Amino acid sequence: MRTVLTLLAVLSLAGCGSKQTTQAFLKRITPPQDDRLARDVIQNIRTGNFAPVAKMLDRRIFGNQAEQLLPKLREYIDPNEPKTVELVGANVQTMGDRRVVGLRYQLEFPSSWYMVEVTLRAMGTSRQVIGLRAYRLTASLEEINAFTLRGKGLRHWLVLSAGIAIPLFMVATLILCIASRIRLKWLWILFLLFGFGKLGLNWTSGQFLFNPLSLNVQLLGTGIVRGSWCDPWILSVSVPVGGIIFLLRRKALIASRARRDAAVAAAAAAGPPVLSPSPPTEDDT
Repeated sequence: MRTVLTLLAVLSLAGCGSKQTTQAFLKRITPPQDDRLARDVIQNIRTGNFAPVAKMLDRRIFGNQAEQLLPKLREYIDPNEPKTVELVGANVQTMGDRRVVGLRYQLEFPSSWYMVEVTLRAMGTSRQVIGLRAYRLTASLEEINAFTLRGKGLRHWLVLSAGIAIPLFMVATLILCIASRIRLKWLWILFLLFGFGKLGLNWTSGQFLFNPLSLNVQLLGTGIVRGSWCDPWILSVSVPVGGIIFLLRRKALIASRARRDAAVAAAAAAGPPVLSPSPPTEDDT
């Protein structure tokens, strides 16, 4: 299986964000004051200091149930001191002087993991909490979203098999094309290098991803990408249209080239055309 995973890694079309790269990017796009505020919200909920959080809740969203909501939310978070509180996702939308920031944090405890999402709305110096969510994870996101074959179903194996077979098929047809005497060979080579359409599979959830209205091409017909070190892997395959058409038309293409070469050879063997003098006309006499 190591060979399989290595092949898929080589076929990846987009860089996968490493942990350091992702954290640097999140730090760059997240306003520091919003990050500090969200961490304070998580800390206050975890320790039961609800008053500062309740003052920040948007009552138009939470209504009068904020005081009852926060204790219930605390039940989803380990009350002990976390080993780490890690920013793993950020969505920042700016509209004039208004900013909406959605932040996701992974909390690591000695024997458990949690995810807490805090959504803030900022206008000038004022900020309100417009979204709160917390839930327990079965393991760290890195482990949950790891590319592993353990416990995978039929659809995973089918897409994985296609992800290996398609580039091998495309490479084989490419070699066959290079070895064949056909016209416009360089155009066929370009055609054979890319697969068309894209069917993706979320490797963690097993959900298919497909948009029939989008035009997608993939080098060698297979790609495996993820947004960051803790996001799910997306394995995608494309149809090797060029390879299929080439195999169906290969004999005809070779025959066409052979006929053309024979015609050129026959013309060369006949030599340059001889111009015979035209018969005299009455004007000439």
